[in-house]
Amino acid sequence: MHRRRILWRLTLLLGLSAGAASCGRLAAEQTTDAFTVTLATSSQPVQVGEETVTIKIAPKKAEPSGDTQVLLHYYPFVYRVKDSLASPDEAARIVTAARDSNSYRATLKLDKPGPWKIAARIRQPGKPDTIVYFTVTAHERSAAAGT
Repeated sequence: MHRRRILWRLTLLLGLSAGAASCGRLAAEQTTDAFTVTLATSSQPVQVGEETVTIKIAPKKAEPSGDTQVLLHYYPFVYRVKDSLASPDEAARIVTAARDSNSYRATLKLDKPGPWKIAARIRQPGKPDTIVYFTVTAHERSAAAGT
């Protein structure tokens, strides 16, 4: 089971495509019982520094409630036995995405290169939270990128 989770994450990481270009440049998709959730980034490749991400929620049955919230917890990807907040530094990396129809936007501060894990928690009143995981890789900014 654990091996399957790692393979899924590697497949997601390697399989990121521009297929959902309407949301942004780099996109990945996850499907749950209730939703199809797409994460898109504002740049390709993703770079160290501020990165705007868009989470698009496509419900399978009914529209998400107007009170739906999306919380993003992001941190450098490190192999862990279980997902939990490990330090106060990571606790500071939780943002609430701003809603625009069925899309939610947030700016993440990726402070170092390498893979980053993004956990999107979808909260709807009266329903259990849905959590989906994405992995993106942040690259050093080049001089041509204007840093």
